[in-house]
Amino acid sequence: RSRALVVDPALAEAFARALEADGPGAGVERRIVLNAACGAGVLSCLCSRLGAARVFSLDTSGAALTLASELAAANGVAEELALLRGDASAGAANGALACDVLFSERLVGDLRYSPALLHLLTVRRLHLKPGGRVLPPSAAVVLEAGDFAAEQELLHRPRPALAGLDWGVLARPSVEAAVEVPHEHIASSAPYTVLTLDLATAAPQEALLSRVPFRLALRPDRCMTSLLLRVEAPLGVPATDSTTASARRCTVLHLPGASPAGGVDTGSSSVPWPRPLLVPGAERPLVEGHISTSWAAGGSIRVTVELSVPAGPGGSPADGPLQICAEFLLPAEL
Repeated sequence: RSRALVVDPALAEAFARALEADGPGAGVERRIVLNAACGAGVLSCLCSRLGAARVFSLDTSGAALTLASELAAANGVAEELALLRGDASAGAANGALACDVLFSERLVGDLRYSPALLHLLTVRRLHLKPGGRVLPPSAAVVLEAGDFAAEQELLHRPRPALAGLDWGVLARPSVEAAVEVPHEHIASSAPYTVLTLDLATAAPQEALLSRVPFRLALRPDRCMTSLLLRVEAPLGVPATDSTTASARRCTVLHLPGASPAGGVDTGSSSVPWPRPLLVPGAERPLVEGHISTSWAAGGSIRVTVELSVPAGPGGSPADGPLQICAEFLLPAEL
């Protein structure tokens, strides 16, 4: 997750500028910093170099902490960093992780809708001192339509049977943690904001979506197969513009197909699993629906999508509205 901070130095530079956004003395110098879900600890090293009195790097992944330790040693800041393995509750009983500045490297480095967003809010409630700062200060959850028609068709093409094995589990509605989604895979003409959050005050449950309605206009030269969830946060980097951006980081929800009148497409004998959703924007220019999220076991997030695709103008009775309902699981480590 920290790779984006290295590949795109402007993101880390924007983070450094954001530390001083409130004026002189608003940075991390002589302050205690907590990097919740620290990943490789790139921003922990940055804060140490900027004069932080102490930097706590917290993560549930042992592999991430091993990498963070190596990175800190390579940059000569290992003495200023404390690496801790655990969840949001680590150190809460005795205030051991009480901090002046709080951020999540997994969130800043990815800017996708994921458990990292809810984790940051939980950590803030437990560990941020009164008057402390959260970076970024706010966030918006944005929804777009994705076009992965070529990739989905390749996955679902008919295959000869092999010893009677059923490959259906490999092609169920799936989640993809795409670091970058190129502009040519964006099927909607504009993004739709489903949630805005003040990260300094919001409770963790406020980051969950409660059957939030959305409406996406599709581009006539694209075919919708998926929904894209991403986060926009004010770090001094210009907000993503769907019409000009070359790529953006998203959580990709690949949707199952549906038959007219709402029946789920169960495929054929040659394709023994539900085919993917394929909505040509030229034929069906509008997609409406609701999206919900809830906590699941192990710190994961369950996503429920209810989708309605009206018939396009001039469509025949056979081209009636499509109704799709699908569930996805965003694992804590995704």
